[in-house]
Amino acid sequence: MTNISIKKLLEEYPFAAAYFEQNKLTIAGFEDQTFEEFLNHFSEEELEDQAIDKAKLLSDLPVYLDQMRQFWEWKMTGWFIL
Repeated sequence: MTNISIKKLLEEYPFAAAYFEQNKLTIAGFEDQTFEEFLNHFSEEELEDQAIDKAKLLSDLPVYLDQMRQFWEWKMTGWFIL
């Protein structure tokens, strides 16, 4: 997942936009980059000022996408229980 562009990521996993929003990451203008490339554009000062933990964001994204995909599958197949 970290080796595809943000644009492709959003095409395959539209709910990834919520991950970026929840983490206050503005990806506009960086859609052709991978998520890791996007994170690498921040200076050390920006990372510190915005409390951005690149390693955590990179490791949490696949987990988030998998959980959301499973949720969507359960909902679509009737396994979802309120």
